[in-house]
Amino acid sequence: MLPKFCIYCGRLESFVCVRCQGLFYEKSGFIAAKGLDNCLVGFVYNKALEYAIKQIKYAGYYRIAGQLAGILVEAHAAQVNDLLNDAIVIPVPLAREKLQSRGFNQAELLAREILASINSQQSNPAARQPHILAPIIKRVSHTTTQVGKNKDWRRRNLSAAFQIDFEVQIPLPAGQNLPRKALLIDDIYTSGITLEICADILRSNGFEQVNGLVLASAKKTIGY
Repeated sequence: MLPKFCIYCGRLESFVCVRCQGLFYEKSGFIAAKGLDNCLVGFVYNKALEYAIKQIKYAGYYRIAGQLAGILVEAHAAQVNDLLNDAIVIPVPLAREKLQSRGFNQAELLAREILASINSQQSNPAARQPHILAPIIKRVSHTTTQVGKNKDWRRRNLSAAFQIDFEVQIPLPAGQNLPRKALLIDDIYTSGITLEICADILRSNGFEQVNGLVLASAKKTIGY
């Protein structure tokens, strides 16, 4: 395995060394997010987190996601476990063009790493929960960039872009029914329109509780 160098200072340790974690280690918390019962944000969005996320998305350093997920889980362990309890985990989908060009969906990558981090905290394998991850929402149309647009424009732009993907096989444990609680996962919370639309789709398909878990946002928290 190749050595890990800190993306900020170049130190041979990890992708985000212990010293540089302080650059973005301003914990966030729950925010008021339209359409969601609860929405937990890991950290306050800043330039350091922006750089790390761009390294994942555009420079191919997708292994950074594992460390960011671990730091998020460490900072909010109890809250993350509560959100995951009896929930199906659903990453926010990526447009097909971006998925083909990037090769992965950063939200799904983050979701998998969060579940791996949660399970790694359990020293007893028998105590690990069989969390269900299924990308059951798909993006069916490409939309123009939303940067700099207001909420009304974003909502119109995205309103018909998502739908349930009924072809996805959901890995349910034997004898378990499909949960009616969903946890949407994404990397950045901006306007919240995407999460709101995804939540509406899930509710219209029988989900009774829809929560969100996001790595970073600049939005003010409402506390635990």
